[in-house]
Amino acid sequence: GDRTYFDIAAGGDHACAIATDGAGYCWGHNERGQLGTGSFANSTVPVAVSGGLRFTSITTHQMVTCGIADGGTAHCWGEGSSGNLGGGSKASSNLPAPVKGGLSFSSLRLGVWTACGVTIAGDGYCWGDNGSGELGIGSKSPSAALEPTEVAGGHMWRSISPGVAVTCGVTTESKGFCWGGNTWGERGDGPFPSADVTSPVPVAGELLFESIDADWSTCGVASGVGYCWGLGDYGAIGDGALVNRGIPTAVAGQM
Repeated sequence: GDRTYFDIAAGGDHACAIATDGAGYCWGHNERGQLGTGSFANSTVPVAVSGGLRFTSITTHQMVTCGIADGGTAHCWGEGSSGNLGGGSKASSNLPAPVKGGLSFSSLRLGVWTACGVTIAGDGYCWGDNGSGELGIGSKSPSAALEPTEVAGGHMWRSISPGVAVTCGVTTESKGFCWGGNTWGERGDGPFPSADVTSPVPVAGELLFESIDADWSTCGVASGVGYCWGLGDYGAIGDGALVNRGIPTAVAGQM
């Protein structure tokens, strides 16, 4: 397409990017409207996201896309059956739809069935599926939030990353917290499997994190060192073993 991009994100079977003029482009599979073009046609080349919005960041996961537009307003499109579009319903959308609540976001991340964002003021909000407590609102009720709901605990956040059944974040004090499920140790707070938690709990080790990224496994960077925990059957921990880990474990090969 002969464009220059400054942000890009890959989902399960589609990708999206932001051109230098702020326009959004997506390509790949479009069964649920995750390309945001107003149709459900797949595309093998970048196609413009409809609506004329100018984005500052974009995030994708499986059949969903969300972006932050100028002014911090969040918009989502694609598959919405878990309420993860944040628009107040479980409807899907093939056009960018505004996230309810009138919040201004500095960052936004998608998990499989959950979305989370940090406002410009540093408050954390999540929406979508809550079956394992991954919204962090202190309860599994509601089972799904259809619009942004504030994360419990009173923390000020730098970033929040939802995964499969777990969500993790880094506070402005560089402390790592996770909440939700812990089948494989992906919460990073110690022994597993253990009961779901519905509010943020500290990641073990008292590390100071620059970032944390959650999915089936969870990884973070602390003082320039990479650590992973959670599902390790396929080598995702990076420590040379095929073992699940319940606490942050240093990735092998670092100086």
